[in-house]
Amino acid sequence: MGYADRSYSYRPDGSSGGSGGRGGFGGLSGSVSPWVLRLLVANGAIFLLMLVGLLPRRWAIEALGFSPGGVLTRPWSLITYMFVHGGFWHVGVNMLVLFFFGPPLERAWGGRDFLKYYLVAGLGAALFSYLFLPLPDVSMQTTVVGASGAIFGLMLAFALMWPDAQIYIWGIFPMRAKWFVGLLAVFTLFSSFRGGGSQVADWAHLGGLVTGFAYLRWGRPVSGALDRVFDALGGLASGTGDLALRAARRMREGTVVAADLTPEMMREGRRRPGAGGVRWTRADALDLPFADGSFDRVLIGYGLRNFSDLSRSLAEIHRCLRPGGRLLSLDFGKPEAGWLRAAYLRYLEASTTAAGWVLHRDPEAYLYIPESLRRYPAQEEICALMNGAGFRPCAWVDLMFGTMAIHVAHRAERRSGD
Repeated sequence: MGYADRSYSYRPDGSSGGSGGRGGFGGLSGSVSPWVLRLLVANGAIFLLMLVGLLPRRWAIEALGFSPGGVLTRPWSLITYMFVHGGFWHVGVNMLVLFFFGPPLERAWGGRDFLKYYLVAGLGAALFSYLFLPLPDVSMQTTVVGASGAIFGLMLAFALMWPDAQIYIWGIFPMRAKWFVGLLAVFTLFSSFRGGGSQVADWAHLGGLVTGFAYLRWGRPVSGALDRVFDALGGLASGTGDLALRAARRMREGTVVAADLTPEMMREGRRRPGAGGVRWTRADALDLPFADGSFDRVLIGYGLRNFSDLSRSLAEIHRCLRPGGRLLSLDFGKPEAGWLRAAYLRYLEASTTAAGWVLHRDPEAYLYIPESLRRYPAQEEICALMNGAGFRPCAWVDLMFGTMAIHVAHRAERRSGD
C-alpha cells in the first residue's frame, strides 16, 4: 500500500507541502513524524516482547486487552488494548497503514491534535465493541486487542482531508482515497451486521470510523487555522462568538473583535466565559464600521453564505484587512459529484427539520440552512468572487468530501513605491 506523494498539506503562505514526486513510503518527505514514530516503536516493542516470551502472551492479552465485561476492574485497558496485537499480520498491517497515513495528518494538525484524534478513534472502537457485540460475546472471555479502530480512524481522516490522493493497493493498483475508504466503510458496515463468525474486529473498525467522523465533524473543524491567528483579529458574522472566543484564548497579544448584525446573538456571546477578552461590535457586512487596514485576520464561521451581497461584503472585508492580511472562512460546501451533492442536500433538509421540531417544535426553524446552501456558490466560484474583490491568492481545503470547506484568501502585500 502506498500513495502518490503530491500536495497533501496546506501552509498559510499559500504553498503546498509534499515533494511532488510519486512515492509510497513513510510520509511526504520520506521521514516519519515524531508521534507516528513513537507509536510504531511502542507497538513494535510490545509485540517483540511477547514474541520472545519476555511478556507472556496470555498475560498481556488478559491484563492489557479490552474486555467489555472487565472494563470496571481494568479501566486502563481502554487505552492499552491498542498496543497489544494477536499476531504478526495483525501488528504488521496496522503499523504499515500508520506508517503511510499518519505522518501527513500529524504534520497538518500538529503532534498534540494528531495523538488526541488517534486515541479518541481507538476509544470509540472499544465503545462500539462494548455496545454492539451480541450479548453472549460481551463477557470476560471476549477480549479486544489491536490498534485497528484507531487506524481506521486515521484512514478516514486522510480521505476527508485529501480525498483525491492516489492510494496504491499492494503498491500496484491506484485508487483515490475517498473511494478506497468509502468502500472500506461499506464493507465494514456490512460485516458488522451480517452475523456469524467473530464480529469483534468488525465492530471495532466501525467504531473507529464513526467516532473519527464525529470528532472531525464537531470536535475540531477549524483546528490549525486558529493556531496561527495573531495581532488584530476580526470575527465577522460571529453570532455568539465561538471563533472569536477561541481565538482570544489562544492569542498572547493583540485585539479580537466580534462583529455581528444581530444584537441578541452578541448578547448571548457576552455571557460566555472569556467574553471580556473580546470587543463586541454590531456591524453590517455590507458597510463595515472599521477603518481601512484595521485587521490582520478576519475569521468567518458559517456566515459567508448568509450575506445578501457576497461581492460587496468581500470587498468590505478586503478593505478592512491590512496588506498581507488573510480571510479565513469555514462554511458548508458543495461536493463535486452530483449524486453526493443531491444526497447531502436531502440529508440537510431531513436533519434540520428534525432538529427544528425537537428543539423548537417548529420543523421550519432551521430550513434556512439548506435553502441558503442552494443559493451559495460552489467552492471554486467562491474563490473567483474573492479574486474579484481583490484577494490574491485564494485557495480552499475540502472537508468531509466537499460538504464543508475552509477558504483562505490573502490581501496582497503593498509593493514598494505604491
